Amino acid sequence: MKENSLIKFINKPIFQDKRFILFVFILFSTIAVVQQLLLGQLNNYYIFKYVYYHLIEYKDLYSHYPAEYIDSNYYGPFFGLVIAPFALLPDWLGVLFWNLFNTVMLFYAISKLPVSDKNRAFIYWFVLIEFMTSEQNLQSNPFITALFLFTFLMFEEEKPFWAAFFIALGGFIKLYLFLGVAFFLLYPKKGKFLLSMVFWSVIMFALPMLFVSPHQLILDYEQFYSSLVLKVATNHQISLTGLIKFNFYPEISSYYIMGIGVIIFISVYLRKQAFKQKTFKLLFLASVLIWSVIFSPGAESPTYIIAMTGVAIWFVVSEKNALNIGLLVFAFILTSLSPTDIFPHYVRYEIIQAHALKALPVVLIWFKVIYQLLFYDTTKEYA
Repeated sequence: MKENSLIKFINKPIFQDKRFILFVFILFSTIAVVQQLLLGQLNNYYIFKYVYYHLIEYKDLYSHYPAEYIDSNYYGPFFGLVIAPFALLPDWLGVLFWNLFNTVMLFYAISKLPVSDKNRAFIYWFVLIEFMTSEQNLQSNPFITALFLFTFLMFEEEKPFWAAFFIALGGFIKLYLFLGVAFFLLYPKKGKFLLSMVFWSVIMFALPMLFVSPHQLILDYEQFYSSLVLKVATNHQISLTGLIKFNFYPEISSYYIMGIGVIIFISVYLRKQAFKQKTFKLLFLASVLIWSVIFSPGAESPTYIIAMTGVAIWFVVSEKNALNIGLLVFAFILTSLSPTDIFPHYVRYEIIQAHALKALPVVLIWFKVIYQLLFYDTTKEYA
């Protein structure tokens, strides 16, 4: 089967040059910041910024502050320390450096993946539109994607101490990043990893005490947990939950869907004999990245940089047959392009968004990934 046009495009030397790709990513990130500054649309950045200020002012991190931003904060108290270097700067400079930080973290993490230069270039270009969507929304999702990748890479290098660091760092920012723990069963030194998890978890739990009292911090963590429980119960956006609720069964419980997702996800551990195979581990990484989005009730369009990075990794380690190419093109069109002006306004909002259809291709690909993990001959290498 002939390579599709995107792969032919990427095969040109300039489009595999990491310096050129980094330039494009930085350019897109900067354009996104300038656009939002001109429009005065910094709401998401204000949510992040005020995690730090509300933390040091002993305010409830999860109350509504309409004078400062719209919506609610769903980040942990520890995030106040992460955002602090940016929050202390003037807004225009803080938001610029915040977006560039996300850009560099994602770019560097992808650059370290154990795939060929051609396949790495494919991953960069394939996720570029989703990256731009996230950057326009000033979101943390490129950084979160990088944390998943860094966790995988540290396990690959047999550095469980640092794998635990990245899991704890992510988990104390966004709770679902503790999903990175799923990798540890595929790698040796499990005892060292578990001890390291305890060590880093204690450190990151306690670090906000540099700014607040232990009592206030406990209250913050309680409110963090309560806000997440409420979000799971009431927020069903662009996810498998949204697909089912908006199209088939409005009364179904998010916890029921997530429970089934967990059972399917852990079924791949039955293939213990494949744990050492490169293809298996990269497919598992793809599964983790996609699962973290499609089973998240609060998944939004900018979150899909995480899932689409998983889709790209799945594709480069899979056979380039008609089914896989078809799924990839379906995801690129419906998932990546659907929020853009390529689709008419009515189609974007009244059909795709109203029915959570952005999630559909990625859901189908996740089940394909699971099928490959369970049944395919993962000794075949395509990366």
